[in-house]
Amino acid sequence: MDNILDRGIYYTKMLGDRLRPEIMHGDVLAGRQVSAPVFGDLNIIQACGYGDDIVGYVLPDPANPKRIIVNAAPGMPGTPVPLSRIVALFRVSGCVRMY
Repeated sequence: MDNILDRGIYYTKMLGDRLRPEIMHGDVLAGRQVSAPVFGDLNIIQACGYGDDIVGYVLPDPANPKRIIVNAAPGMPGTPVPLSRIVALFRVSGCVRMY
């Protein structure tokens, strides 16, 4: 499994959310691209885009740099999520939640 910290994954982030600095670095203004959050290999995330809830591990989509793949569990097939559906990212209770 690739270490996503070594890959160029970008998320669009919403102005006014409350990110701890170790979770995200780079430009944090609304609509701007920011660098990948700092996940460990076992950090469960929730990716939520326009009503969809997908829980699992975040990986890059090797076929499309504008998507991430969210796995339901290690070793399970992932669900591609377009980055355009991710409008915010912040840490909640030891996990990372994306809206």
